[in-house]
Amino acid sequence: MSHSPRRLLMLACALMALSYAQFSTGQSINQQKKAVVFIFGTVHPINPDRSAITDTEGHRVAVEIPLGTGFFVDYPNQGRGSRYKVSYLVTAKHVLQDADGSFLPNVKIRLNLKYPVGDSEFGFITDIPVTDAQGHLLWFHSENQAEDVVATPLFPDDREFDVTAIPTTMFLNGRTLQSGAVAEGDELYFIGLMEQYYGAKRNYPLVRRGTQALLTDEDVDIPTGRQRVFIAALESWPGNSGALVFLLRGHRDTASASVGNVGFLGIVVASFMNKVSIPLITEPPGRQLEGGDKANTGMTCIVPAAVIVEVLGSLPAQLDRDARIQRVPGQEP
Repeated sequence: MSHSPRRLLMLACALMALSYAQFSTGQSINQQKKAVVFIFGTVHPINPDRSAITDTEGHRVAVEIPLGTGFFVDYPNQGRGSRYKVSYLVTAKHVLQDADGSFLPNVKIRLNLKYPVGDSEFGFITDIPVTDAQGHLLWFHSENQAEDVVATPLFPDDREFDVTAIPTTMFLNGRTLQSGAVAEGDELYFIGLMEQYYGAKRNYPLVRRGTQALLTDEDVDIPTGRQRVFIAALESWPGNSGALVFLLRGHRDTASASVGNVGFLGIVVASFMNKVSIPLITEPPGRQLEGGDKANTGMTCIVPAAVIVEVLGSLPAQLDRDARIQRVPGQEP
């Protein structure tokens, strides 16, 4: 039976996502940058009234643009074949959406090569499926549709690409957060795409730092839906969505960050605009008064690492891992 080039590419990526479990407890910022990729896709811009922008012949205008940030995570298999781990590409769910809110059919990622090819030091993995023929999202996601995290099994050939993955041993779990070891005022930083400049010959991820501003056990209303988030005094912009956020425990200087005191906190999903909605007490009920403007307040929403763990630990993800491991040569059925 023959396979199309796209089918062979996806099969190769699926097998490359599997490897023996070898975990580290931390990474330097330079290593963390190697886990970051830039996600590109073809979108269809819309007018302010949400109607499609068309050309002179009435066809929808399409543009290929950087959509946001993605990164690789190593997840240990919990079922049969537990000596293996599976690597995933993770990002914010809204990064995969078109301007009208529908999910794109596919995306591609731009990442640095291990060895330059001519003048270029980056390459692409293309045609990464996002939806099926009916437009249903193929990536693993939370049962809570508002939670802005998705993941798909993928890891590039590290003989060709200069990549690494974030191990789940770096994830800050709920027990750590509730112990008081993490508090408002702690310093953190994110690593992600800056749309205005991301490198002509190679990927250059942006590193920006700030402080933890608010920890809450309540869900928060943010632009992508009511969900669990941390709030940080860490200004973010389009393109930063999906960026990794690391917290420095006991440090106030990222330059002196060592592998032992850095924890993976979560991913950037949204910014707070200078807008508030106030319910009116007059008739009719349900009306609200909106105040403020569209200025960025400098406050960023971060989905906790625990949500990524829940997505990757879900039954669909576990069944998929078991199926992949059964296809590894020499693995018992």
